[in-house]
Amino acid sequence: EGNNVAFTLSRIFGEKWGEIGAHLYVLAGLAALISTMLGQFAGWPRLLADCGRILFPGFGKIPWLKQFRLVLILFTFSNMVIVYGYGVKPVLLVQLGAVLDGLLLTPLQAVAVGVVLYLVMPKFFSKEAWKIIKPSPVYAVMLSLAFLVFSYFCLFKLWE
Repeated sequence: EGNNVAFTLSRIFGEKWGEIGAHLYVLAGLAALISTMLGQFAGWPRLLADCGRILFPGFGKIPWLKQFRLVLILFTFSNMVIVYGYGVKPVLLVQLGAVLDGLLLTPLQAVAVGVVLYLVMPKFFSKEAWKIIKPSPVYAVMLSLAFLVFSYFCLFKLWE
């Protein structure tokens, strides 16, 4: 229980596969943690810098490398605040991350995709091209539905 969950699971795994299996379980967990952090620090800053350039044209005046570093510094600082604010409680941090990602980010992503599809993209194409490639209204309905469902869970069910 608590911070010992990984080692408890390792012991359970080790009962079936022996001591080597228990060590492999811990190594696999470590590999998952490291790959998650690499993905966060390599992929997300690029993605958010690209989103910033698309959604906020003034952001594009900042050189790309500085945009990347700005988001990277923001992530590093926010991670330190979260870890030191909640203490080193890996299980709580994993649960919190899952809840925030699944419930909080999904409505925000639905809004961002809707804004890009219906407000930003039309500016990239001529009117003739836009008539051909414009997204179906089904996308707007499904994005709105995703926003409403996940917002409901985030606002009303998360705190129960």
